[in-house]
Amino acid sequence: RPVKRAVVGVPAYFNDAQREATIAAAQNVGIQKVKLLREPEAAALAYGIGKEQVGLGDEDELVLAFDLGGGTFDVSMLVVGGGVSEIICTAGNAKLGGADFDGQIARHLKSILGANGAAIKKFSADAQNKIVQSAEKIRIHLSNSRAADLLLPLAGDDWLSMDSASDVIVSTGNESPDQASSTYVSCQITRREMERLCKDEFQALLRPVREVAIMAGALLPGDTSPTLVEAALDMEEWDKEDESLAFG
Repeated sequence: RPVKRAVVGVPAYFNDAQREATIAAAQNVGIQKVKLLREPEAAALAYGIGKEQVGLGDEDELVLAFDLGGGTFDVSMLVVGGGVSEIICTAGNAKLGGADFDGQIARHLKSILGANGAAIKKFSADAQNKIVQSAEKIRIHLSNSRAADLLLPLAGDDWLSMDSASDVIVSTGNESPDQASSTYVSCQITRREMERLCKDEFQALLRPVREVAIMAGALLPGDTSPTLVEAALDMEEWDKEDESLAFG
């Protein structure tokens, strides 16, 4: 049955023109009634449903919504209470996202390959891209594991022949590749090592968090203690974080 009504999530920083363009795009595909919901509000709504105590007490609560996309990042502070949420401040970085973390991991993989005799500069663009795709899979793996054991092809053609970019991760679900066709290098990358590689990116993420904490009055200007910011990010994981915006 065709969809005639929809709630569409949009970034918190969208201006009126961008919001109107989103509505027009939805109407162009036959959706007659469109309601826009800012993504941090959708995330807060989903979190409130999952944690029934949030926003249902006598006092309003401050909720931090942290949205790291592939190429952009924004963080918003919301007041939640009585089943209603309101964004009070937003900050972010339109040039920082998961791809930047993947790039750092990919550079690390290339340095390992180069140190083991791989002619990285002769790899085709598709092979180079496969390394970046594998870096993304490694980043995702390290979100739930302390380390990733890797088996990296030293030849560009063997990167292209992989069925999946995640094949470089050695696990019970992945069979070791047939090494008769080429040479592979075995290595390991830990979550701590990834954090070191992406130190600048993590620091860049914390700056907007501190900004909204100050704007919301939850942190004093000039306070150098990272405790509040770290505590804000040290929250219990949403078990379906990739679906939280849509769920909201």
